[in-house]
Order: sequence, then C-alpha cells, then structure tokens
Amino acid sequence: MLNLLIKLNLLIILIVAPTMHTYAAGNASVESRYQRTIKALNGAPAESRQQFASIALLLLADAYFFEAALARQNAVGDDQQKLFRWSKGVDRYATELLQLQNEITSGVPVQLMSSADLAVIIDIAGHSVMLTHPRPIQQALLEHQILKQFCEQNTCNNLIAADDQALDDDLAIHRQHLPSVTPSWELTLKGPVCTYNNIRIAFKPVIDFAKMRPWCKNLFEEVALLAHEIAWLQQQHVIVDQQKLQITATPQSSQYLILLNTMGDSLVLKTPILYRQPTIFAALRPWLTGEQSGSALTIKEEDIQWNATPLDQ
Repeated sequence: MLNLLIKLNLLIILIVAPTMHTYAAGNASVESRYQRTIKALNGAPAESRQQFASIALLLLADAYFFEAALARQNAVGDDQQKLFRWSKGVDRYATELLQLQNEITSGVPVQLMSSADLAVIIDIAGHSVMLTHPRPIQQALLEHQILKQFCEQNTCNNLIAADDQALDDDLAIHRQHLPSVTPSWELTLKGPVCTYNNIRIAFKPVIDFAKMRPWCKNLFEEVALLAHEIAWLQQQHVIVDQQKLQITATPQSSQYLILLNTMGDSLVLKTPILYRQPTIFAALRPWLTGEQSGSALTIKEEDIQWNATPLDQ
C-alpha cells in the first residue's frame, strides 16, 4: 500500500506544486482560513487532528473513486484498456485511503503538516497522504468541503482566533440572520427599475413583467446571500480580493464555488444567476466585498445575457 501512496503523491506534487507555489509567492505572509486551521490543529488535542484527518481522507477517497468511475465511462476506442487499467489503480488508491481512515478511527497517531509550496500532508502512523484533489482546478472545493464538515462539528473560530477571546459570531447563528430581500419597483418613462440596497437594474419599456419580477428577486437574493457570507468571513480575518473574486461550477451539483483570493479561501453557494451573468457579477464585485456597499450602482438591461439565464430560474 505504501508504495502506491508514494507514487501517486509524487505524481500529484509534480502536477500541482507549481500552482500552489504561485499562490504562496505573492502572499508569503498571508494564509487562508484552511491553512490557519491546519496550523492550529497541531496544538490541539489529538482527537481533533484525528477527526480532521478522517473527514479529509473520506472526501479525498470520494474524489478518487469519482475519477475512476469517470475513466471507465470514457473508456472507448484505442484508449479503452489503458483507461481501465488506470481506473483500477485509482480505485485501489481510494480504497487504501479508506483503510487509512479506518486506522485513524482505531486511535493511531495523526500529524498534519503544511508548507508554503505544497498541499497539506497527513501523516498516519508513518504513512503520508497529500490532501490534493486529482483535478487541480477543484482543489479549492476540496479544501472548502473539508473545512465545512470539520467546522460544523467544532468551534473553528475559537481554534484559529488571533487571541484568547472567543469570537462571538458562530456560523450557524450567523446563517440564521440572512437578510430578507424585497426589491422595490419603479415605473419610469425609460422602463421599469428594480432596486435593492442601492443596486438598480434598469429594464427597457418592453419586458415580460410577470417573469421579470421573480427573476429580479432571485438575483438580489443571490447577491444578498453572497455579500452576507463574505462579510462574515471578513470578520474571521479572511482576505477577500475583489480582483480575484470569481464563480465556477462544481461537478454534479447545483451549487457554485466562489473563489475569494489566491490563497484558496472559498464559499460554496447556490448562485446560478450570478454564475451565468459575468458582466453583472464583475460590476458587483466592489459592492460584494464592502468597498462600495453604500454607493449606488446601476445595471442596464444591455448588461444582461438573457440567452444564458432563463427568466424562470
């Protein structure tokens, strides 16, 4: 088992290390919430490290099982036998990750290691596993999922607080106070205007008003949710860079990954309209990050890509 783990981890290092090095080079003194949690766990009780490692290995195994299944689905033509052999190797690796996870539940010692250049490494009684997604583009999603599951069972704010005073805002309490969204409508000679919190969407006179009302409300609900989540993370000392703020789709999910900076901090939320409206999203970036939250912003109908966003969404 150890030989296979070493071979696959070395392959991952060669593929992913350049990307992670780029992140670190421009942010030598800045760490993501995920990285800060890893560091804090090394000074935490052994049970916390074991719990984190157990969650991480289960999610990592799921990712490799998915890649193996995808390879078998695509195994056609001349590459069929090659892909089948590759998928079997990946299946074995994922199974070995589950075996290591079972060892953790039996109480073996766990250590967590990280560096500026490489991914987090879990050491389970001398067996090392790099927490790196087989697809580098989905690394941020993997880290988000690990942190989310771990922090749902632990008080991560207290774990990574800059001082001994516990932070008051717990994520569960925070999400109980999501803002209520009720856009206002104004009928003008140039067309109807939908407004929420100083953001105006100016439509042309000829629109399907019955369908436009729920579309506008859904858009502003996504905007309010994303701004609310970003504001909470900023309170937890997460840096949100409006220039790096972007939305990407997640595999086999109705939710989307929102990247917040180059360190890997991210959110996973249901924001289909914002994902399909890059011009609107780009205009909203300063507002979402709080840099221009009090300023008025007008979005014209010309900025809306109707072919990308069905009105009934």
